[in-house]
Amino acid sequence: MIPSPLVQSYALVIVACRNSLSIKAVSAQARTICGRSPADLIGTPLTGLLPAACLDAIPVHDLADWPVPVKLPRQAGWREANYQALFYPADDEWVVEIEPRRTWPQPRDYAFRLRAFTERLTSATSKKALLQALCDGAHGHLGFDRSMVLRFDQSYDGVVVNECHRDGLPTFLGVHFTRHDIPESAHRKLVANPVEVFTLDGGNVAIRGSFGKAAEQLLRHHVGSREPNVNTEKFLDDNKLATNAVLAISRGNQLWGALYMHGVEPVRLDYQMRTFLYLAGKTVEQRIEHFAYQPARHRDHPAKDGGSRLYDNILRSDTLVQGLIGPDFSLLDLIPDTHGAAICSGASLTLHELTPDREVVEDIVGWLKREGLTTPFYGTDQLATFYPGGEDLLDVAAGILFLPLDALADNWIIWFRPAAVQSVVYGSSPESDVEKARRFARQEVLRYNRSRKWSEASIGNAKKLQNFIRDTVMKRYDRAQQQNALLQEAYSDLEIFSYAVGHDLRAPLRGIASYADILNEDFGESLGELGRHHLQNIKDNAVRVQHFIREILALSRIERTKILVNRLTVSRLVAESIANMADGSAKFLHCEVQPDMPDIFGDRNYLLMVFTNLLSNAFKYSAATKCGRRVQVGWTGEYRRQHPVFYVEDNGIGIPREQQSRMFNLFTRSTNVENIEGTGIGLALVKRIIRFHEGEVWIESEENKGTRVLFYTAVSDPDSLYSKYGED
Repeated sequence: MIPSPLVQSYALVIVACRNSLSIKAVSAQARTICGRSPADLIGTPLTGLLPAACLDAIPVHDLADWPVPVKLPRQAGWREANYQALFYPADDEWVVEIEPRRTWPQPRDYAFRLRAFTERLTSATSKKALLQALCDGAHGHLGFDRSMVLRFDQSYDGVVVNECHRDGLPTFLGVHFTRHDIPESAHRKLVANPVEVFTLDGGNVAIRGSFGKAAEQLLRHHVGSREPNVNTEKFLDDNKLATNAVLAISRGNQLWGALYMHGVEPVRLDYQMRTFLYLAGKTVEQRIEHFAYQPARHRDHPAKDGGSRLYDNILRSDTLVQGLIGPDFSLLDLIPDTHGAAICSGASLTLHELTPDREVVEDIVGWLKREGLTTPFYGTDQLATFYPGGEDLLDVAAGILFLPLDALADNWIIWFRPAAVQSVVYGSSPESDVEKARRFARQEVLRYNRSRKWSEASIGNAKKLQNFIRDTVMKRYDRAQQQNALLQEAYSDLEIFSYAVGHDLRAPLRGIASYADILNEDFGESLGELGRHHLQNIKDNAVRVQHFIREILALSRIERTKILVNRLTVSRLVAESIANMADGSAKFLHCEVQPDMPDIFGDRNYLLMVFTNLLSNAFKYSAATKCGRRVQVGWTGEYRRQHPVFYVEDNGIGIPREQQSRMFNLFTRSTNVENIEGTGIGLALVKRIIRFHEGEVWIESEENKGTRVLFYTAVSDPDSLYSKYGED
């Protein structure tokens, strides 16, 4: 069961009905602030606690910007302080937070401090100067004894990179904290509501009464007096501090860093000061983005440094890989202290210098994709902490920097770093006797299982390379697209020509065959046996050319005809293919069909063409052997891309190994079938049909022992190919 939300005791928190203003819930310490207990207040109207003039200031409709601060007059029975009430709308309820209001010695103090703080932030000329200005401002203008910036890496481990503190307090500069110190739930809260303040005196109190879900969410995540993360109180107690305030710094909805502010004595920040801090944080976030993208604007005019040398190598090289691993300057020189890299370009993986094995590299990339860690980049100095089996890679890949080169991360670069022994000061350690608890005291430890951290300079160089490659590849791709368009136009013209020629030739060929029959019928006896033999050759050749033209036309129609996908039974396709074979010998043809095969998805007519061509070849070439014809159709029991792999197998003459790779080329036949009729079109037709079904087809064969043609179709959605290849 999730416990009810708690609030800090310095504020009086009330939940009231929006319509009746009847009080439904009150924080437990109400008597110490307003002189009345929760039991006295629950069920009474809010007008009995707050002046009517204050309630009249609340807008009637939902608020675009909330909460609404309302100044409260001094009232009898209340603890001495200047109070203000903050009204948060929560569906049909109000959450009212009553807090002490900070006063300034001079009326213009607030505006002066805000202007001075903001001007220094906006005038900073570097990220380091910006973060130091943030620390100095929190220390000088808000009254904290120490302010420090904790910079997080992608694993949410952090190190203090800037600090300002009063004399006598120990420095935290360079101290490391781990992701266990700030729970993941706290990260999400800080991104949603970047300012959090907690003071140790008084502790947290419960809310007495009842309230709805919306009010509960406000109490947990939005009110200024909300309960902090579980380790805050322990940190204050261990370091003898009274106040801890946090300002989250985010980039792209991710926690980039945080300003932590400490007070030895209690420091109160009212709503106005929290807003002051919030605005300062937004200024810092904007400036960080400015510094991040400022170098990118100058990448078209780089100095003659290592980066530009690498870019020049890429431009001069025939391939991206050649440019990246050039002898004079390589991608390892671009990112210092890297001992190896892997490059995937165009589905080809290249390992350079000291790297894990190919299979391990591919598995790491698969893990990154499954975990959603491929955009915009991923870097860690402790791969073994997150990647299963990473502890076996410390000598070569204790740390990795992954850089995708396209949107789907199909092309990428990984740099590898080995483990390095490092002396590190941590600001915390696990509490030995309490599960998940932390003890906040400094300790120096030697780390053996991590690489050197990836510096911002190295990450910046990698991002510049990423942008350069994308720009360069895209320009080359555009040129290739233009060339492809011209080739496609030429191909279309050729296709139209071949289609027209095919149609124009078929009529004369039918005439030649018919006239040969007429001559044989009317003048066969006078022609004699030799004449009849010549007439039969004329007819056979005409029929052969007609068959050749039919196959050419079938090949050309595939790209113009709608492909409709259905679930089909392989055994039925085989039976129909045999029955439809054109030579009339179907009753003499027989093949073994494996029972209980999975179904195949595809266009029925086109898959009939696939099986007809493959079976025709199998019958034809197995008949040429002396050991008896054997033709089989089956399923290998394997899946590729989650689709079953089928085969058509014969015990025929086989295909020489050196010729197998080109057997799917148009008009290509094996050298050992010269005496067997064929056009060299059938396998090309099969390949095109299978490719249009998003599948693959390949050959396994041994000369004089037989051939197995394997294939699969990779479609299961009946509409996928219709929309992809069909005509409008």
